[in-house]
Amino acid sequence: MFRRFFAAAVAATSVLWGSSALHAATIDLGFALDESGSVSRPDFTLAQNGLANALAQIPTTGENTYRISVVAFNSSARTIVPVTEVTAANLAMIQNTIRTATKFSGGTAIDRAVDLLTANFTAAGLGDTSLFNITTDGQSSLTRLQTSATAASAAGIDGLSFEAVGSANTANLLNVAFPGTPILVDDAANLPNPTEDSFVLRVAGFSDYEAAITAKIGRIVIDTGGGPTPAPVPLPAGLSLMLAAMAAFGGMRMLRSTAG
Repeated sequence: MFRRFFAAAVAATSVLWGSSALHAATIDLGFALDESGSVSRPDFTLAQNGLANALAQIPTTGENTYRISVVAFNSSARTIVPVTEVTAANLAMIQNTIRTATKFSGGTAIDRAVDLLTANFTAAGLGDTSLFNITTDGQSSLTRLQTSATAASAAGIDGLSFEAVGSANTANLLNVAFPGTPILVDDAANLPNPTEDSFVLRVAGFSDYEAAITAKIGRIVIDTGGGPTPAPVPLPAGLSLMLAAMAAFGGMRMLRSTAG
């Protein structure tokens, strides 16, 4: 009986002070932008601005920590933003870095982008959930892409999905997306849960990319539990809980003393 009352006092104190730290998680989001020869400079600018603007949805307060890395790829891949925690203080700097990145050209080695994102996050130490988002308007070697996707999964990456712009080869992308059985999605307003299902989001053109990636990041934030820290119990209510438990605890001590 004594132990039960003691536990009640501890529980009341926990309610008063909160326990949000117990539920905090680190969410890793990798983004890759296609800068191959088929992507014009104006279209690459649309992709840069679209992604930079969409990142404003990532919470900078609350229980979760969100980290991102952004790469660009052609015949090879390069890092634009290394693994970085998104905060209120550095969000504008991250967005500016993405918007002002120089465009190069070449082939469409999507596998190199997957490999580079995997290397970036494994070197930094993977968070609790890691999701890669690859944007392309072309196609890559399926064999090499399958090898890279398999290596990413083996390294601990939780999800790989794509934004297929224009005439991108959706069949190849569906062959490598994970986890589960990949889904081809045409409506950004009806995305599956990216922490549970993989998908290829078909985007008509780069002018539609910002709306697509905005919807996707918004869905990721919801499905990873992002948002502000829940408000603590107001002081009067919390205090009454703790005082009630302490009174019960004191009453039990008096009973035990009388019985003795």
